[in-house]
Amino acid sequence: FLEASLLLCKEHLPEEHLDLAEAGRKLSECCERLGDHRRALQLCQEALAIASRCLPGNHPNIAVYMSQLASCYRSTGEVDKAINIMQQCVGIQKQHLPTSRKALCTSLSNLGLYYSEKGRLHEAIGTLEECLVAQRSFLPQNHPDIGSTLWNLGLAYQRKKNVAKATELFQECLSVRENNSLPSTHPNVIAVLMALARIAYDQKKYYESLQMYRRLHDSLTQTSQTEDLARVCHNMGMCCLELGQLDAAEEAFTESVRIKSALYPQGDTRIATSERMLHQLWQLKFGN
Repeated sequence: FLEASLLLCKEHLPEEHLDLAEAGRKLSECCERLGDHRRALQLCQEALAIASRCLPGNHPNIAVYMSQLASCYRSTGEVDKAINIMQQCVGIQKQHLPTSRKALCTSLSNLGLYYSEKGRLHEAIGTLEECLVAQRSFLPQNHPDIGSTLWNLGLAYQRKKNVAKATELFQECLSVRENNSLPSTHPNVIAVLMALARIAYDQKKYYESLQMYRRLHDSLTQTSQTEDLARVCHNMGMCCLELGQLDAAEEAFTESVRIKSALYPQGDTRIATSERMLHQLWQLKFGN
C-alpha cells in the first residue's frame, strides 16, 4: 500500500509537493521496521530534501523528518551522522515550545542514547537529565517515559563508574515502574532488579544482593525467561557462598546447571561456569 501510495504521488503530484515527501517518509518508517535500513535511509533523505523545499527550515515538521533520518543513520551504524541530525532536530523543536515539548523529549532521549553508544557519556548524561527535567514538567510522576529516562540515565552513570548515582536512579526507576502497575515478571522490572542486585554484589553487600536475586528467582519461575533464571540461580549461589550458606549455594548452583544443561549444548562454557563453582563448593564441604 505504501509503495503504491508513493508511486501515485510521483505520477500525479509535482516534484516539490509535501504529500510526496510524507509518502516517502512513511515508506521509510516501514522499511526500517522491516530491517531494510539502506532503503529506509535513501527514502528518508529524499523525503527530507522535498520537505525542505516546501517548508521553512525551522518548521516543526522538518524536525519530524530529521528525527526519522537520524534513526535511519543509527540503524546503518552511522551514529555520528545520527547525532548531528538529531542535534539539529532538537534545535528546531526548542523554537516551538511548549507545543513541541513531547516531541522534544523523545528527541532528547534518542540523542542521549546516541551519545551513549559513542561513549560520549558526559554529553549523554547532560542530554538525558535535560530530558528528565522536561518530562517532569508535564508528565505524571510515574509515567513510563520517566521510568525509561531514569533507566537510561542510570546506565550512563554506571558506565561513568558513578555507582552511587546509578543506584539512586535505578531505585527511582524501579519505584516508577512498580507504581505504574507493572507486574514483578515484567522485563522492565526484571532488568532494574538485575542491575541493582549486581551493584550490591560488587559492593560486597551480599545479603542485600541475595534478597534481590531471590525476588528475581520467584518472578522468573513464573515466566519463560529461562536464560535469566539460570543466571539468577548462579548469582544466588555466589551470594550464598560469600555468606557461608553452603547448602543454599549448592542448591542454587545445581539448579543453574540443570537449567543451562537444558538450554545449551554439552560442553558449553555457560554450563561449565556453574559446574566449576559446584565442584569448588563440594571441595569446601567435603574436601578432596
